[in-house]
Amino acid sequence: MTRTISRRKLLRSATGTLLGLPLLEGMALQSRAATGAIDPPVRLIWIHTESGVWMPKYKPSSVGEDFALTEILDPLAPLKNRLSVLSGLRHANAFKRNPQTGRHLQDGLCHLTGADLGGTPGVAVRNTVSVDQLAAEAIGENTRLSALNLTVDRSSTLSFTQAGTPVPAEWDPRSIFTKLFTENTAEAKKRTADRFERNKSILDDVMESTRDLSNSLGANDRRTVDEYLSNLREVERRAAVMKDWSERPALPQPPNTKAPGGIPENDRTNYVRVMLDMLVLALQIDHTRIATARIGFMGCHYPDIGCPDSYHGYTHHDSRKDRQDAMAKVDRHRIGHLAYFAEKLQQIKEGERSLLDSCLIHYGAGMGAEHESTDLANLLLGTCGGIRPVGHIDYGDQPLSNLYVRMLNAAGIPITKFADSTGPLPIS
Repeated sequence: MTRTISRRKLLRSATGTLLGLPLLEGMALQSRAATGAIDPPVRLIWIHTESGVWMPKYKPSSVGEDFALTEILDPLAPLKNRLSVLSGLRHANAFKRNPQTGRHLQDGLCHLTGADLGGTPGVAVRNTVSVDQLAAEAIGENTRLSALNLTVDRSSTLSFTQAGTPVPAEWDPRSIFTKLFTENTAEAKKRTADRFERNKSILDDVMESTRDLSNSLGANDRRTVDEYLSNLREVERRAAVMKDWSERPALPQPPNTKAPGGIPENDRTNYVRVMLDMLVLALQIDHTRIATARIGFMGCHYPDIGCPDSYHGYTHHDSRKDRQDAMAKVDRHRIGHLAYFAEKLQQIKEGERSLLDSCLIHYGAGMGAEHESTDLANLLLGTCGGIRPVGHIDYGDQPLSNLYVRMLNAAGIPITKFADSTGPLPIS
């Protein structure tokens, strides 16, 4: 017989390891006993791709639920019944020229704030609170991490406090793993670092408590825990490999080549997906319900898909078809990351549904095909919080902040105004 289990149960070790658990049938039993039903919380995720999207190959030519996926959006074909392509949304403030920042910085600085950076008299640049941090203030206390902010560009963040101060983002997979599964003490973190150096697994630390738990579970819950632990070990291994590569000394540089940064440029695909794997784990064990992730920036190179120039270089295409095609190829590759992330969430069961069924994932860019374009790429994946996919819809010229208000409402946050919003976006 399946016993009831607290949703907040953690596997602990004597060395400071904390291992959260996915939603199990026993946890559902406890919830039903207390409330009569189990209702998974809504998770809010914002994924950003910097420097635009090649709109001619991104934007569908027709509207409605029966729209045809374009070349760039095609990787999302298995998820089309959960997809909304939202045209006609823009950040008016993000397009107000600011000589201190320029459009490229405004792309990320304003993406989740919708702020007029020069709107404060006597202040050259002042940001405002980002929507993820507003959500964290409202519901972040329900989880171990109020919000998780990830980036593949270690110098940037999408998140800002009420005072407009940047919230540092995480870029090191091994550091993120430690944050998720280690108590917040210097001693516990040192033991975790030592374990990485010895190539030991976090599962070694909690083996005894894992065995005790498994013996008390029903067959379905044992299978769920086994799958989760197997995935955890694989993500841990990949994070350690990525960290190892980032610390290796560089080989002699061949002529006419660019030296990569900390994470090898020729392994960017794996880097992004390890980061997304970390986010999947954090959502699965309910360590956070709010996250941001920058999966691309203007300095990205993609030699592994035949695009060795920087993405920013392709955006300055000078009407050359080969460079426009390369831009579209990178855009499709990045959409592939989104599909990878969503499909992993779909594979994880949470009660009678999948983890994806409790997520709202916004994917967007602060530019379009041109730097000053107001025709922006915005996608929403999700079927929770009263939101129903609408296919492709053109909103004409509504604030992107209206979508953010609707996402907050879906998570139970009764907000009516954010940045330049005029109300919740009608998407249900």
